[in-house]
Amino acid sequence: PDELVQVNAGLHHFGIQVDDLNTFAEGLERAGVEFTKKPGPGLLGSTTAFIKAPDGVLIELVEEPAG
Repeated sequence: PDELVQVNAGLHHFGIQVDDLNTFAEGLERAGVEFTKKPGPGLLGSTTAFIKAPDGVLIELVEEPAG
């Protein structure tokens, strides 16, 4: 190709499973944590949210469906 593609190296995001995402997220918001995606529908019935860590890596918070 005539143009080079810029690829970012390193870690993009990692996930943490929580039991009650809405309550967990409320506590984080009160502490001043910035969300890039507030809690909402995720894949396969999960609920997900994303926060940005100081180094720019995204942290995915996941609540799996009951069952």
